[in-house]
Amino acid sequence: MTALFDSLQMPVYVLEKGSRIILFANNYLKELLGENPEGRCCWAVFKGRESPCSEGCLCDIDDYSNGLRTKEYYSKELNRWFHCTLNQIRWLGGEPEFLFINMDITRQKQREEKLAVLAGIDSLTGIYNRRSGVLILDVVLASCMQQKGTMVFCYFDIDNLKSINDAYGHAEGDKVIKLFASIVQAVKRKKDVLIRMGGDEFILGLPYCDLKDAQRIIDIINNEIDKASSLGEIPYKISFSYGLEEAVFNLESSIDEMIHRADKKMYQHKIGKTKRIKRKKVMIE
Repeated sequence: MTALFDSLQMPVYVLEKGSRIILFANNYLKELLGENPEGRCCWAVFKGRESPCSEGCLCDIDDYSNGLRTKEYYSKELNRWFHCTLNQIRWLGGEPEFLFINMDITRQKQREEKLAVLAGIDSLTGIYNRRSGVLILDVVLASCMQQKGTMVFCYFDIDNLKSINDAYGHAEGDKVIKLFASIVQAVKRKKDVLIRMGGDEFILGLPYCDLKDAQRIIDIINNEIDKASSLGEIPYKISFSYGLEEAVFNLESSIDEMIHRADKKMYQHKIGKTKRIKRKKVMIE
């Protein structure tokens, strides 16, 4: 059992129920502390105290009933956030003791703090702007990968928006941007994240989704766009180009890499559409 705990890349320790002496600390915790804490009381190791904590401490056994319990806490000594899972274990065949398994969630907490500070909404469309949206996508991607899920990034670009602006004015172009955003917002799932990256470009993050299901969502968006274009309220057809990129949990990719790849595939889709239109013109002539 000790070999198993030593193989984990997170702090694990066993605490004696009565005395709160650390009976076992895995190698990760020893390296984190820079010492072997076994044989010492938890409050001395983690708090630097000479007596038990008064209340609210992670090691406050009275806070826990029998069975699995979890708690998030911040360690000032280590300057890290942890998600702790506490359970009882019959340690080395003896009496039941307390087993603490701690997952380092410092990066997640840092991302959440950034979201709280930088959260922002695009004034034209009412959806996330680039600055806050990418941070949110980063948190969603990390959570999805932690759960061994897949996530698809769809990069959108509204076709011919410059031509619409030139022919009908920028107010009409803004109308197209708002219409496109409202349609995607209505079609997307509740857990999906829609961002206006700037101008006529958007990105849709689809957590716990594969490419096949993402394509179904794109097809629905395309149908809704066609319906809006066929109502006769606008003297032009609205269309869009897109690129899909899938993140898989066992292949490490940063949020910037995923966005870049989806953007590149969107550009390839747009170029392909342009070439097909040119070929049709040649055939007609």
